[in-house]
This record gives sequence, C-alpha cells and structure tokens, in this order.
Amino acid sequence: MATILPLTFNAVLPVSINASTEINISANATGKLSEESTIKAANITSSTTPAIPNELIPIIMTSGTIKLIVKRSDNMVKIYGKVVDDETRCEHYASEKDIIAIKFYCCGKYYPCYKCHQEAEDHSIQRWPKEEFDQQAILCGVCQTEQTIETYMNHNTCPECHSPFNENCRLHYPIYFEV
Repeated sequence: MATILPLTFNAVLPVSINASTEINISANATGKLSEESTIKAANITSSTTPAIPNELIPIIMTSGTIKLIVKRSDNMVKIYGKVVDDETRCEHYASEKDIIAIKFYCCGKYYPCYKCHQEAEDHSIQRWPKEEFDQQAILCGVCQTEQTIETYMNHNTCPECHSPFNENCRLHYPIYFEV
C-alpha cells in the first residue's frame, strides 16, 4: 500500500524521502512526473535517484500543491501480459489513464487488459460473479493499492492516490464482470 503525503506550501520546502522506495510525484495541473531525471515543471524540482539505496532524496518544491505517492517495491504485485511500464500500461492500452490491472477470475493473475490475457493464457476468460464484487481484484498501477471490484466500479479515480482511471474501461465491464 502506498503512503500519500499531500503537501501545500508557498515557500521553498526541502523534503527528504527514503530512496529504498519508488517515488512518483504528481502535480495537479501537469500530470505525473518522474524523479528519474531532474524535473522542472509547475515549479517543482527533483534530484535524480541516488545510487545508494538508503540515501535520502532531496526534493525542493518552490510553490503549489503536490501529492507525493510512495510506492513500495516489496508490495509489488506480479502483472502478466505485454506490460510497457511500471503503472500497468500495456501494448494494447497505454494512455495516461490506463493505470489499472485486473485479477482475472479464471486464473487469479493480474493482467492490464483482456487482450493481454487472451494472448498469454490457454483458457477463456471467466467473469467475476456479482456476489464476489467485494473481492480485491483491481490494482492501481500508480500506488499499487488493491481495491474491490465494487469500489473500482463506483469511482473514476483511485480512492487511495486519486489518480484518474480511464472512463472508457467501463465499456469492457461485461468482459470482466457480471453486470
């Protein structure tokens, strides 16, 4: 599960975070930013990732409101399929909002989409029955938080990190879920 630290400020604010975690920085107006290279967007500056795992990463922010999402690598769920990044995007669906993976009812494996499942598995997709919508079967690729199917179907953003989900994924609900 991710740790979320909302920060609001109007002056230079040095922040240090442990480098043993993966860090994503999101800014309201500019979308996702990465700390892998020096960033200058929306008055946010970040240093590069240190080589020493437990070294602290200084992040200097000069103004604005940001949300800091710390994604722990020890909680990472295995994602199958043709994944193209660490936020569960795949070769088939790779927009900014394509950030969820679905645990398939038939095999219990997380895939970014039904096409990835079809290409990798030798069985057909079985839909999640309505009476099991309380099961954790959706993974937010941004913060790595698992959520229930019911929670996912009733939110347009991740309840944990508030990253927006692709609203067009609703068109595929009949493939994954009994609706």
